[in-house]
Amino acid sequence: MTTLPPIEKLKKKLSKKKDFSFFYRKLFKKIESKDKFFYSFISLNKKIKFKKNKNLSLQNIPIAIKDLIHLKGTKCTSGSLVYKNRKSSKNAIIVDRLNKAGCQIIGKNNLVEFAYGSWGTNTYYGTPINPKDQKHKRVCGGSSSGSASCVANGFSAVSLGTDTGGSIRVPAAYCGVYGLKTSHGRIPLNGVEKLTKEFDTIGIFANYIDDIDDVFKVIVNHYKRRKFNNFKLIFFPDQFYKSFSNTIFSKYKKFLKKLKKNKFELSQVQIARSNNFFVKKTTEMMSYRGFQLFKKIIFSNKFPINDDVKDRLMLGKNISYKKFLVTKLQRQKLIKHFNNVIQNDILIAPVTKTVAPKISQVNQKFLPSEYCRFVNYLDLCSITFVIEVNKMPIALQAIAKKGNDEKCIAFIKDLVSKKILKS
Repeated sequence: MTTLPPIEKLKKKLSKKKDFSFFYRKLFKKIESKDKFFYSFISLNKKIKFKKNKNLSLQNIPIAIKDLIHLKGTKCTSGSLVYKNRKSSKNAIIVDRLNKAGCQIIGKNNLVEFAYGSWGTNTYYGTPINPKDQKHKRVCGGSSSGSASCVANGFSAVSLGTDTGGSIRVPAAYCGVYGLKTSHGRIPLNGVEKLTKEFDTIGIFANYIDDIDDVFKVIVNHYKRRKFNNFKLIFFPDQFYKSFSNTIFSKYKKFLKKLKKNKFELSQVQIARSNNFFVKKTTEMMSYRGFQLFKKIIFSNKFPINDDVKDRLMLGKNISYKKFLVTKLQRQKLIKHFNNVIQNDILIAPVTKTVAPKISQVNQKFLPSEYCRFVNYLDLCSITFVIEVNKMPIALQAIAKKGNDEKCIAFIKDLVSKKILKS
């Protein structure tokens, strides 16, 4: 499993037409050969065109997008047989921005049906296989499973996914790549299929933190060019975390000590509610929105829907609009309260309770995104980063207040520059 070099190196390599043609012939051949096993893509887009303008920030860089982001002239399935023949009539805004920056969009990534699920499973398009374990078939995490697998496999330099309740951070953690869950509203969702408009955000996967930054600059509405110094870090009491594997939790605690040893200021903060509260309330809002969006499809019985996805959607059947509004109002109060807690600090937290399990061990009744949900509920941004790779990656997330995406990225860059994290 060989990943692609960083964007800046790859740009130089692909700046000549002859090298560009050779690279893409080889890349598509690799994908067509290997992805029969990994199921990273639902479709490939071979309509690429060499761009000779060296001033383009993503000149000729291969990027893949989750198959609920519209790319004109290609199918957009949302991981469902319901939309297997749906063809996009125009580009999503973020696709136009990527094209303007000179990238080559090489295909549409596999996902959980309707992007509603954290394990990354899909009965009809195949469950993406985690490339970090060559012996056992393990999940990638979802719902942006194919997007994370694609980058980890070296099929693309970067991929775009979405995050509604952990759909960037779980796959990034399981597949051992960087995963940026952006602030709600900072990147336009025009041309991206919805699940829960209160939570839906675009996310970025890459093997290098500079690549995350390079793509974020292109697709965000307004990039904040600032230098960040003296990062203040916070963490939750141990009691907030329940039923974590000893390995994950001990590595998390060890990393906090490592940060302190490297002169970072750390302090413990309290959070007003239990994690179960955030899981319950995000599930309530997601199920309500999901059921309203897809109830006609569910009851038509024209197309089969993944059983686990259907079960999650049906949870919204008995949630009234009044109850939904009460939950929304309560959320706004808690967002305001937590903004006063986090301020401009960075919260360090685990992502998942275990490493990626084998597909055969997946229990759809449990949520691997359980400790991602408070981030969406409290309207925060977050980036997943790997702290150790033993047999499988172990990752944490750096979380910040809405709008502080650049600060999260700068913090990871700082850790890499100080060799606290590997580049």
